[in-house]
Amino acid sequence: MPGLRSWRRRTTSTMAAPRRYPDELRKHAIREVRATSWPIVHIAKDLGTHREALCCWVPPGRGLPRRPADHR
Repeated sequence: MPGLRSWRRRTTSTMAAPRRYPDELRKHAIREVRATSWPIVHIAKDLGTHREALCCWVPPGRGLPRRPADHR
């Protein structure tokens, strides 16, 4: 049915995915990363989050040490 197909496209493309982690947890995680010298992997595990999610929350260049350049 053409009417049903167009309805599906309209509703699925405009709906945003729900946030998985609350804002308070995000703020706490960012504070932990900036305040400690622990690796992000350990902080994420302690807080029950995924390490990649925590890496996305911390703005680049703010509070994270830079990795050395790979010289070949």
